[in-house]
Amino acid sequence: MLKIGEFARICQVNTQTLRFYDAEGVLQADVIDPKTGYRYYKTEKIKTFGKIKTLKQAGFSLEEIKILLDGTEEARSVLLAQKRTALTRERDRINDSLVLVERLGHRQEILGERSVQEAIALNFEDDPAVIGRWELMGQVRTHIQETWGTPKTPADTVHPTLICLPGGGMWWNILWSKGVIYGYYEESDTVVPNEYQLHHIDGEVYMTLRWIGYNCLTSGSDSIILLYKQASDRAYSLRESQTRRDRTDFPYRPDPDIVGRWETVACVKSPEDFSPDTPMELSALRYVTDISFFERGMCHKNLRSKEHLVTQRLEYTASDVGRFRGYVIDRRKESAEGYLLREMNDVKYLFIQRKSDDYFFGGLEPDYYVFRKASEPSDVQM
Repeated sequence: MLKIGEFARICQVNTQTLRFYDAEGVLQADVIDPKTGYRYYKTEKIKTFGKIKTLKQAGFSLEEIKILLDGTEEARSVLLAQKRTALTRERDRINDSLVLVERLGHRQEILGERSVQEAIALNFEDDPAVIGRWELMGQVRTHIQETWGTPKTPADTVHPTLICLPGGGMWWNILWSKGVIYGYYEESDTVVPNEYQLHHIDGEVYMTLRWIGYNCLTSGSDSIILLYKQASDRAYSLRESQTRRDRTDFPYRPDPDIVGRWETVACVKSPEDFSPDTPMELSALRYVTDISFFERGMCHKNLRSKEHLVTQRLEYTASDVGRFRGYVIDRRKESAEGYLLREMNDVKYLFIQRKSDDYFFGGLEPDYYVFRKASEPSDVQM
């Protein structure tokens, strides 16, 4: 047997801690000399002390440690399950808090004047296994085999399909580096990292993705675990990955009624949602401020992006194809944004589709910019 002092030196602990453990019934001495009060420990207790030390590092209290050391199998199983759940929740809370801290500091100190893509590309680490198309299976409950078919979160925050391009290139609002899929939200200039892991099960490849998303940051809701299945390991090009491309080969037809300069007054889901009596704010980071139509099918669209004003030189034509009066055409993007002209309270309003990456890559329906005439044709110069 070992005296308490010898036992303390071997275990690298002070004797006061051993006496406390003895009093609490966690690690009791095997023999106490009735005359001197000296405590003696069997050498086997060195292993027991090691277990106690490990369990304390894992966050167990002394009462819980007593159950794990001396309790029944059922009691130990229940305790371990409860602790696992509590620690997982705490880990997720800390991870989400770290994302917020990272977002506040990382962008300021590292991004600087670089674009988001440039900053992430500096630290890009390849992962060939993640390249390809992934289809959403559902939300993981406790393990991969147990999922909800529909994620318990607003549908517009979750991507039903993910395409990871070679080199981590941006697809829709997604970039990636090994272990992380970044969501970029242009309206708030926010980058959100979402950690992923790959799993090989029965010859199939699955991805679990801890989805934080923009809603978690703005509403404080919890992150969720999404399950994706790899539908293809093909290395798509950006053009191949587009869900939609528009027809742009319309023959030119003049439309004198829209020639002139038009200023943006609103952005709506559909023309039916607009009322000239209801003021609407344009709070997006990037939006169209105005558009000018010239003779012979030329038009200029001005977009405000952060602190800059960018002019796009496009084309337009009247058309009898489809439900629109005509189209604003961007041949480079293979985009044809339909436009309508409506009169409300004796004022003419021009509605033009807003086709962003949500439309071309996500397959979502476009919303509409609403314009009011600001200048007549004679006042507009190219």
